[in-house]
Amino acid sequence: VTKDGTQDRCRTLAALEDGSFAREALKIFRAHDEQSHGLLPWGKSREIYEYIAILFEQHGLASPTEDRIRHMCQLFHADDKPEGLDACTCLCLADALLRAALHGQPGEEGLCQDGQEPRLSLSRAPAAASFRT
Repeated sequence: VTKDGTQDRCRTLAALEDGSFAREALKIFRAHDEQSHGLLPWGKSREIYEYIAILFEQHGLASPTEDRIRHMCQLFHADDKPEGLDACTCLCLADALLRAALHGQPGEEGLCQDGQEPRLSLSRAPAAASFRT
């Protein structure tokens, strides 16, 4: 999934762990929510796909397929918001897609700059309640 190898993976893992990925995801969400509705439409709209593609690109990663994104949107979709996904849901969606992509990678040969092997903590996903729009 990474284009440039272990160091990109390490930076991405660190961004997930320290919350900077979530802050970046929220900033990109706000840029895509041009009409300030607090939602990104999904289904026939391409906004969710573009949102995810930009996030992944900024971390040197290939974007998940549209089928994968669509499937995850269906898992995160709330019946009370049929028109789209709110900020918190979009951030959780992006986090889950990124963790799934990194978790699915075969073991990397190199070490991070801190001398540690690149690791993904699935138990340290940011709490959804900590995101504000």
